[in-house]
Amino acid sequence: MNTRQLRLAVLGALLVLALPTAALAIAPVNGGLAPGTTIPANNSSWDQTDPQVSGALVAYTDLSNNPVPGFPGVRYFDLATQADAAIPGSTP
Repeated sequence: MNTRQLRLAVLGALLVLALPTAALAIAPVNGGLAPGTTIPANNSSWDQTDPQVSGALVAYTDLSNNPVPGFPGVRYFDLATQADAAIPGSTP
């Protein structure tokens, strides 16, 4: 093996070792908002918190119209039908 071949072999080995490290150092770029339409689940003046999404259903805590103060109700919104309803038994 001559000097040129040895240099190429060493350079190749260094590149092989450096590439995985460089790939791990790349940080993802924020892609912005996902495309789509914003659909309000409940537009009342009270607070709605703790959204949980499962398929086409969004469950959330609703702080309006509580039969017992301090005990929020749980409601769901169906993205497919745009129906909004209380979950039975979710308030005392």
